[in-house]
Amino acid sequence: MDMALSLGADVFINQSHALRARQDYSDVLRRVACPTLILCGRHDVLCPPERHHAMQDMIPHARLVIIDEAGHLPTLEVPEKVAAALDELLLMDAA
Repeated sequence: MDMALSLGADVFINQSHALRARQDYSDVLRRVACPTLILCGRHDVLCPPERHHAMQDMIPHARLVIIDEAGHLPTLEVPEKVAAALDELLLMDAA
């Protein structure tokens, strides 16, 4: 929250406009054929788990990890859990 507040309202508005105008890449997700990890925080209000479930539906072989102790920035909030999920992906790919 401190980081968001320090950036200010103009940055938030500009990011919101960019997100609203961004292209839909659903067709790209449907073509993903490599090992895939979709990771999110359970308490993310900007990109809630429902959106990540929708991505998993588009990439059926993807592994979805929802981190209960995290919100929008799990890499900052619980980096050890993110690292563990990435380790699992890499080890699975190596097997």
